[in-house]
Amino acid sequence: MKLKDDHMKNGQLKPAYNIQCATNGGYIIDIEGFSNPADVRTLIPFTSNLLEKYGSKIERIVADSG
Repeated sequence: MKLKDDHMKNGQLKPAYNIQCATNGGYIIDIEGFSNPADVRTLIPFTSNLLEKYGSKIERIVADSG
């Protein structure tokens, strides 16, 4: 588990996990937790694992910037 930066600037670091999920037709088909504090380092491993599990093409990826 990694620590997130303190946005309130009071010297406290917050423990955090990144959770990625995949949906199909409104249903969650996969979910995975990562201990990496940066979202940018979790998208590629998550989509790679998703392709290995289901073997089909991913039609659309929606992600935020960070």
